[in-house]
Amino acid sequence: MTISGADPALVQRLAETQNRVRDTSAGIAERVREQSRAVTEAAEQRKEANARHSAELDRRAEERQGGKDDPAARNQWLQRTETRETTYRFGDDEPAAEASGPQPAPRSPEPLPPPQPPLPPREPVSRGRHAQRDPDFDDDDFSNNSWLT
Repeated sequence: MTISGADPALVQRLAETQNRVRDTSAGIAERVREQSRAVTEAAEQRKEANARHSAELDRRAEERQGGKDDPAARNQWLQRTETRETTYRFGDDEPAAEASGPQPAPRSPEPLPPPQPPLPPREPVSRGRHAQRDPDFDDDDFSNNSWLT
């Protein structure tokens, strides 16, 4: 027995447990410091990206503000994109350069298919009391309509 009256095996076990707890605690503290550094670096990168984005937006706003003062900037005709001519030309207005090239021989029109015999008249299909219309019925004459049926 020691002076404190505790068993030396228990004292040694307590010392080993305290050492394991200190080691585990030091490992946890190191991981927390590493994660804290990583979070700080990510926040710094986001801050720099936000500053660049804000500067870009400020520059664009300044350009737009400068464009509002310029009357030519509001003119949509001046802002159009240059595209090729899309005007169709018919008749005598066609350019002479196209007409001067070799012309293909005119083709004869294709023969028409033989006429088909007329179809026999169909019998009207009964679709119900109101489905058949009288051939003399006038849709614009409201006196022919029965509004209650």
